[in-house]
Amino acid sequence: MVKQLKKTERGNVLFLILIAVALFAALSYAVTQSSRSGGSDASSETAAVNSASLTQYPTGIRTAMLRMSIAGVPVDTMEFNEPEDFGDCTQPSGGPVGGACVFHPNGGGAVHQYAPQNAGVTGGPLPWYYNDNFAITDVGTSATEMIAFLPDVTEGLCRELNRRYSIDGIPAYGALPASIEETIAQGTGQTYYVASGAGTATTVAWPTGTHLLVGQPYGCFDSSGRYVYYHTIVEN
Repeated sequence: MVKQLKKTERGNVLFLILIAVALFAALSYAVTQSSRSGGSDASSETAAVNSASLTQYPTGIRTAMLRMSIAGVPVDTMEFNEPEDFGDCTQPSGGPVGGACVFHPNGGGAVHQYAPQNAGVTGGPLPWYYNDNFAITDVGTSATEMIAFLPDVTEGLCRELNRRYSIDGIPAYGALPASIEETIAQGTGQTYYVASGAGTATTVAWPTGTHLLVGQPYGCFDSSGRYVYYHTIVEN
């Protein structure tokens, strides 16, 4: 009876050892796989977080512009001066100082901010550009749209943004015939990112036919190797 008990105990111990070895092997495999895919997972997570932020920010700009429009400021006179250039903001007729500026407290009161540094390939914060030199095919009328552009985003972020909008891959556009970042100067020292109704660039038509961006008010495209996110603020 005693011998039989000892055999059973030895069997149990051996079984426990085998379980421990199996668990250790499984844990080692999991750690190895995690270390291999950790960089990719982190990059994907960063792209997901940034895409959520970037798709929401222009909505706040749109709200500010709507507020200004209700106050009597025409869209094609609105300005996008950064805070350091508030001194150059236009004062609307009968309106407050800075009332024509989207980011000025007396204007739209929108929060001025750059895109996160890790959203781009430049190594620094990314500025938004506001431009109405582009007409998106099948969005609104044939007139140009007021669009917020964010050039130089990462390829991963560009893909994630398009995934949110059900756009396959990254459509190629080629070199844009009008500069997205064209800066307008009006008056002494007045500089701001492209405002509606101003500038010298000619109207640029969006791709036509079966191009993936046709009818898309938001998306990201490849402009000769440069990934550009665009978000329509005002359809015309």
